[in-house]
Amino acid sequence: MLVSSGLGFNIVGGTDQQYISNDSGIYVTKIKEQGAAALDGRLQEGDRILAINGCELRNLSHQEAVELFRTAGEDVRLRVLQGVGIRGDWNKKEMCSAPPL
Repeated sequence: MLVSSGLGFNIVGGTDQQYISNDSGIYVTKIKEQGAAALDGRLQEGDRILAINGCELRNLSHQEAVELFRTAGEDVRLRVLQGVGIRGDWNKKEMCSAPPL
């Protein structure tokens, strides 16, 4: 995903703000219209983000995870489990950066 102004989505989760009981994972709660994630089209609300730019999102507080997203740069690579937070659909997907359309 190529990003010029924010990633275009909101997250919940972390060791201090569990979205799902006994699960400190980081989940997408909202895709912002016309944001980078919406324009890319692969990330969906309910997806669990496992890693950003090769950095695993394990045992992090919410703020630590937010900081990783804020400092990710323009060329962002996410590893995702699709639909875990909403649909229960455990489809692992890797999102690589791609040139803009």
